[in-house]
Amino acid sequence: MATGNPGKYRELSALLREAGFIPLPVSGQLLAEAPEEPTDDYRKAAVMKAKWTAARVGKLALADDSGLEVEALDGSPGPQSARFAAAAGGPVAALVTEMRRRGIERSPARFRAVLAAATPAGQVRWAEGAWDGEVIVTPRGEGGFGYDPVFFVPTMGKTVAELSLQQKNLLSHRGQAFRRLLDQLRFLATTLGS
Repeated sequence: MATGNPGKYRELSALLREAGFIPLPVSGQLLAEAPEEPTDDYRKAAVMKAKWTAARVGKLALADDSGLEVEALDGSPGPQSARFAAAAGGPVAALVTEMRRRGIERSPARFRAVLAAATPAGQVRWAEGAWDGEVIVTPRGEGGFGYDPVFFVPTMGKTVAELSLQQKNLLSHRGQAFRRLLDQLRFLATTLGS
């Protein structure tokens, strides 16, 4: 799995195990050697990470690129979500600060994710998922990671940080993308004899 994000690893590992795969983390040292990924396109970034990792580890690699798109912020931070969070002291603090600076208490928003799977030979498949909700400026909940405490899911009456991992994986952008990619992931695994 081509991620150094423990939250993504936890979520994707649960999905992979449920589907009969054995997830393996990529070493921090290998991730540190990865080329800088594109910051303007989820698909390009996910495909690049998956192909680069698969070529180096000699196994089927799964990568994710995702972001939060806030309507009141003209779709930002979007593909820049990780950098936006890192530059401003964490995702929740960065987002709440920006929304309050603009006088916004809540806004429609969408989580978007692209998952890409690649073989060492360069075969690639990818799928996208999106999860609509609202961003609020008062964080709630202790679970999840990233923007989860401020992403409110109206159908559940909770933020993502108040959901269980199973609930999140059932509803989330990442879970949707995984289910859309699953048949192709199995196909790629069979081409490797995995």
